[in-house]
Order: sequence, then C-alpha cells, then structure tokens
Amino acid sequence: EAVMLAANDPAASALPGFDRAGEINKALNKMLDSSEEGMFRNDGKPDLRKLNAILGFNADRSEVDKAWDALMANCAPKAD
Repeated sequence: EAVMLAANDPAASALPGFDRAGEINKALNKMLDSSEEGMFRNDGKPDLRKLNAILGFNADRSEVDKAWDALMANCAPKAD
C-alpha cells in the first residue's frame, strides 16, 4: 500500500529518493521571494529557524550554507 507524504512532512525527508538538497533549494528561493521580515540574518545568510519552518524538517547549517553559496554563485553576474 502506497502512502503519500507531502515534501514538507518530516517523515518524507527520511525516505529513499527524497531530494533533500532540492527541497532546501526550493525553500531558499521561497525565502528570497518573500517580503517577510527576519528571513535572513544580519550577515545575509538565511535564518535557519525560518528555513526549517518552511521545509518542515531540520536542515543543518552546513548543508544550508552549501546550498546558499551555490545559489548565490549562480545568481552572481558573470565576468566578461
């Protein structure tokens, strides 16, 4: 019997094939699109509590920083 879980269901993050990095990237993009105050720390990085609330599971700072750095590198203007 198949059980459907929402991507932000904490049980989903433990399932084989769950794209944890992909979900983190989607949540980071939601944060960037949001007009809500306090989504980012004073250093410009995402607030982990806000991100985890969007995700529905706990991501750790190192995996978030890795995803954030990659996202920012892709957003940066390319040198000619």
